[in-house]
Amino acid sequence: MLWHRHRIQARSALLNALGSVLPDAQKAKLETLFTQPSVNDRIVSPARGSNAGLSLAALVKEYEERQIREGAWANPRTRITAKARLEGLCELLGGHRQVETLTRAEFNTLRDHLRSYPKNRHRLRATRNQPLSKIISDGKFEPINPRTAKKFFELARALVTYAHDQGYITENIAAGLAFSTKGAEAPRKRTYSPSQIEKLLHGPAYTLTTPPRWRLDDYKFWLPLLGLFTGARLSELCQLRLEDIRQELGVWLISINRSGSKQLKTSDSERLVPIHRQLIESGFLEFHQARLEAVERDGKAPLFDNIRVYGDLSPGHVASRWFLGSSQISRGYLGLCGLGDDGLTYHGLRHTFINQFRRQNLDLAKAKALVGHSDKSTTGGYGDCYPSDVLKDELDKLDFGLGLGHIHYRHYQELRERQGVFNVGRPVGTPFPSVRVAKRHWKTYA
Repeated sequence: MLWHRHRIQARSALLNALGSVLPDAQKAKLETLFTQPSVNDRIVSPARGSNAGLSLAALVKEYEERQIREGAWANPRTRITAKARLEGLCELLGGHRQVETLTRAEFNTLRDHLRSYPKNRHRLRATRNQPLSKIISDGKFEPINPRTAKKFFELARALVTYAHDQGYITENIAAGLAFSTKGAEAPRKRTYSPSQIEKLLHGPAYTLTTPPRWRLDDYKFWLPLLGLFTGARLSELCQLRLEDIRQELGVWLISINRSGSKQLKTSDSERLVPIHRQLIESGFLEFHQARLEAVERDGKAPLFDNIRVYGDLSPGHVASRWFLGSSQISRGYLGLCGLGDDGLTYHGLRHTFINQFRRQNLDLAKAKALVGHSDKSTTGGYGDCYPSDVLKDELDKLDFGLGLGHIHYRHYQELRERQGVFNVGRPVGTPFPSVRVAKRHWKTYA
């Protein structure tokens, strides 16, 4: 660099000037001092000391900080999940252990123990405060899915690889080890069949004639339709603002972006999705206009006003609980549609959207652009994305072959008005019960 060359020239000039008046011995010392590189001249600083004695807990903390700093765990949900898994790994291996004392045999044992790792450990009262080693050795509780256990193992392997790369251990004890999921229970069905789509689109949100006992929120009408006709993720839809619905060159679009505090899965997730003709026919633009008027045209207001975000939970957490239910007893909206036992998810609508492109032999490259999947081909890296009108023409060809004339937001809005204000909980002015039933200690039932 230029500044570095000037510094060297200045040192040489000063050395020559002082050398003419200093004795030879002092001149030699000065020359040695000037020719040695300073700390600031070094590109890579020397190690701060031996890494001997680094505990596993300290390694985990350093690894977490590195992942957050490099943006690998930018999504809060990813960060929470990874930290919880690392805590479990620390407990199984021993957080106090020095990293260099870990052996390959212990790593193989860890792999076996992860197959018995308890499901929902921190939610169940019986396992919440029990040591992992005891829970696993007892074998009384349902284990996590082998595919989830594999994610634990892959995280442990990444941690060991990081330690090896940093020079904390001389041998990568996890190298070459794999976690087999052969014979594991199949994951939930990812794609809706034609009959399941028909049941969903003839669900209560689209066929009710009288107000139900559950609150008629706007998102309960629109989210199933948006999932099928945009292929967007639930969290993307739940974060939409009114300003994200706009018209460009005659095409109405949904802008999926990371502005403000929004969270997206990847950088490729930012995109413009044309609004399918079925959504327009079902009154989506009228709904958008009504929401604008309700908030005095504040574009920053949420598109769906009754979706709350709690802490670091996913923006789609509330809507997901509504759609899937929260237990075997509560099967959610899918249960109301007669689909509660089919193992379906909201994310399956995204897979169904892509699969329908295949069924109709539509352009899959355009489907990738619509759902935010990157094009890894050589030609995919050239030029800009598809123009909105091109995507709109292809998207409007998507047709599930069902008569959907019964679906219109106007009917749903009429039901909402008839339902009125939906009160949840104890009516205003009702006092708390004056007589409380004393709780009996659990031992009295023994």
